[in-house]
Amino acid sequence: MFAPYLTRVYPYPSFNVRDLDTLDNEVRKDLLNELALNNFTLLIGHIIGVDHAGHTFSASHSEIERKLNDSEAIVREVIEKMDSDTVLIVCGDHGMTDDGNHGGASKNELRSALFAYHKSGFPMRQNYELIDDRVKQIDIAAIISSILELPVPF
Repeated sequence: MFAPYLTRVYPYPSFNVRDLDTLDNEVRKDLLNELALNNFTLLIGHIIGVDHAGHTFSASHSEIERKLNDSEAIVREVIEKMDSDTVLIVCGDHGMTDDGNHGGASKNELRSALFAYHKSGFPMRQNYELIDDRVKQIDIAAIISSILELPVPF
């Protein structure tokens, strides 16, 4: 959807669901390098280890927790390195079933995390607030379009 606006891409093969770490390590490196350059309007990083852990093991396996911790560490590094004008949006592209799959219409597959952060906070929120059923995955493209001052995709 935003491909015409991307000037630099770092593609990696991501079909080996048994490899939980290689892609995330490369994405982490690329994200931190791009943050250091500080010449971007939109920076996208796809961390996929949690998805691979779900497919390889299951939603309740210890590898899921390890990959969630790894993902959180990447987010913390990005927050530490980003400047005070940057808005960070972290979202999942889907949820998963208890056995680690997705693609259906169950509540667990359709739910996903959304986290937004700005170093000086957001003017309309004084504290963190859980946004549960008010923001849908489909809203994320509109949010990003608004930030980039682009038309909302249909």
